[in-house]
Amino acid sequence: MGITEALATYVSNLRYENFPERVVDFGKKGICDFVGVVIAGRDLEGPQMVKDYVVEQAAGPVSSVPGYGFKTSASLSALLCGTQGHVLDYDDVAPVMRGHAGVVVMPVIWALADKYDISGKKAIEAFVTGYEVGSYIGKYTMAAPPGHGS
Repeated sequence: MGITEALATYVSNLRYENFPERVVDFGKKGICDFVGVVIAGRDLEGPQMVKDYVVEQAAGPVSSVPGYGFKTSASLSALLCGTQGHVLDYDDVAPVMRGHAGVVVMPVIWALADKYDISGKKAIEAFVTGYEVGSYIGKYTMAAPPGHGS
């Protein structure tokens, strides 16, 4: 079995019901962290410029954006959420992938959760799964950070 097939098999078997309590707590904290940095970044220049662009697109109102009183398309919601969530650079860091996993997965989860009315459990499942995939890929594609071994 190759690495891609192994990852696909692993991911397809991840279920909220099988997560240990500490993993569910991790997911909840990650989602709360994301919402906090999105709200904190809302009024800064970069997100305001992206918001103006999103509003100009007049896309179908299916997904909200935290901190604003309007809906837009799922893709534009994810774009604006991602901009808001990373503008201050206070978002989470996943050392194994040497990046910000939450702001990569949460804008999409937020937009699609609103569009498809998914449950909080499914959002946590998606967050943990996205984080796991990013970490898995990071582990095998990035050099280990100093002091973290291989």
